[in-house]
Amino acid sequence: MATAADWMSAASFISMAGLIAFYGYGGSVFLMGWTGGYVLLAMLLAPYLRKHVSFTVPAFIADRYYSKHVQF
Repeated sequence: MATAADWMSAASFISMAGLIAFYGYGGSVFLMGWTGGYVLLAMLLAPYLRKHVSFTVPAFIADRYYSKHVQF
């Protein structure tokens, strides 16, 4: 959920609306790439996060690489 909240923040939605307004119909390519990128990220990252019982990417990296410098 932390990744989704970061990816779907208000700044992202405002920037996507601005791109579509600026580029017109061709700006929808950016929106499809943005959405497709999130789906791809979720499908590739979710199994590893679930396997390590991590809720955030920094927690996963800290657990995976035995590092305490990554977490806040």
